[in-house]
Amino acid sequence: MSVRHLFGVAFLLGCVESPAGRGALPLHAGDRLELVLLQKAFEPPPGADGAARFEVGWKDAGGAIRRIEGGPWLEALRYRDHAALVDDEERLWLVHPRGARHLLGTGVVGGPTVSYDARRLAWVERTGALRVYDGHGARTLARGLSSAGAMHFASQDTALRFVGASPGGIAGWWELDVASGRLRCLTNCSLRAGERWGNNFVPPHRGAP
Repeated sequence: MSVRHLFGVAFLLGCVESPAGRGALPLHAGDRLELVLLQKAFEPPPGADGAARFEVGWKDAGGAIRRIEGGPWLEALRYRDHAALVDDEERLWLVHPRGARHLLGTGVVGGPTVSYDARRLAWVERTGALRVYDGHGARTLARGLSSAGAMHFASQDTALRFVGASPGGIAGWWELDVASGRLRCLTNCSLRAGERWGNNFVPPHRGAP
C-alpha cells in the first residue's frame, strides 16, 4: 500500500475544518466560507493499491454549498483564501472560491501541507524535489527523495518533518530546515531495501501524524 494511499484520506477528511484551526475565509462583509468534504467519489476495492478520491466544495454561512469543479480530488486542504487540491493527474492547483485557479505543481506524490501560520505550502514531486510555496513563488528546498508522507510543519514553522526515503533506502523520519534548506535524516538512515535490518529499524513513534 502506497504512502499516498495511507495519508491522502487523512488530508481530505481534515477539510471539514480549516487546517490548524485557522478559521473560515472572509470574502466580503457578512460572508464566510469553509472547505468541506462532499462525498467519496471512488474507493479502491479491499486489498487493492490506490487512493480514494473525493468531491469537495465551499460552504457559506447559510449552509449553501458550491462544488469545486475539476474533481474528484486525491487530496485537498485550505491554504489562505484558496483550496489546495491534487487531481487524478497528480497536479497541484490553488483554487479560489470565485473560480480563479493556478497550477502550482506537477507529479505531486507527497503532501501538500500548510504551515501553522498559513504562510507556506509544501509538497514533494515525483522527481524527488521538495518544494515550498510562500504565496509569491515556489522554491525547491531539497532533492533526491523517493517518497514522502505524513508531512507536517513543526518548531514554529521553521522545520518540515515527514516520513520519507532516499533511493534504495527505507522509510524513516526526515527533517528539513526551511530557512537553510538543510535536509536531515533522523531514523533508519543507513538501512537499505533488501537487507536484514535486525533490531536497527525504528518505527514511527506513537502520536506521529
